[in-house]
Amino acid sequence: MIYQISLFQPYSSNISTQFIKSQKLFMTNSGVFSHLLDISSADELINSVHKGDAVETFVYSELLKHIS
Repeated sequence: MIYQISLFQPYSSNISTQFIKSQKLFMTNSGVFSHLLDISSADELINSVHKGDAVETFVYSELLKHIS
């Protein structure tokens, strides 16, 4: 089964901070992420307000690949 969304738990060495921070949802497929935002080219991505989110999603999905 392929999971398209992953829940990321916050981490901090301070346990009280860990409870305060909120969880994050990540798309595990950057192509689907771009399609949902209607980004079809690199130029559109560079000019998009979501470029940071797209890079974060890509890095997260690559890290998941390396640890599995």
